[in-house]
Amino acid sequence: MGKGYTEPIEEKKEEISNSLSKNNYVESTHLLLVRHGETDYNRNNIIQGTRDVPLNEIGRQQAHDLSERLVDLPIHAAYSSYLQRAYETAQIVARPHDLPVNQYAELNEMDFGNFEGQLYKDVKKLWDVIPEAWDNGEVDRGFENGENPLQVLQRSQAIFKSIIDRHPAETVLVVTHGRLMRILLSDWFGMGLSRMNEIAIPNTVVYYVMAQDEIIKPVVINDTDHLREIFQLKQ
Repeated sequence: MGKGYTEPIEEKKEEISNSLSKNNYVESTHLLLVRHGETDYNRNNIIQGTRDVPLNEIGRQQAHDLSERLVDLPIHAAYSSYLQRAYETAQIVARPHDLPVNQYAELNEMDFGNFEGQLYKDVKKLWDVIPEAWDNGEVDRGFENGENPLQVLQRSQAIFKSIIDRHPAETVLVVTHGRLMRILLSDWFGMGLSRMNEIAIPNTVVYYVMAQDEIIKPVVINDTDHLREIFQLKQ
């Protein structure tokens, strides 16, 4: 998967709802790929990874605002990781559609090993060595007692293939995590894992892609229009 699109990433201005109505549903799976809402770990720059941290109040508001934005879309199924920040985000968005949220461990965030639970500022020098190695193409390099990007790509590709095969001609919500999304999208968009850090993944960002015959086509990229009021309140 992910080898059919090699054009440069550009910001798309269309609203998700307009894009869905314009695109042909025949056989293509329409994926709404979303990062979870904010947690206190995000707010305080604590390395999160596989730690099961809940949404904070801002994160819940982000999820509700996204839910309102997507309420009129024909969403047919919802998935999330097993981590509660993703599951709760998915529940909030899926509730108006009367959909259960299917949880899969393969959608969990990358395991950051010994760094998890530590303040980023306290381990910055040690931490930064690994992402810099990825930028230089060393994507088989991981965190001590954790994962590397190739391992995350392998498990996430497998579950997304299963989801896509299960939902031809349907729209599917998938709520997951920042590093996993960077890894997966950089592969899908033909960028290569060494460029994954170029992909912006703020909390509750939406990437809308169409998938058919193992070709992934981006339609709406880095969409956060539902967050404008929250950003204004935080300033």
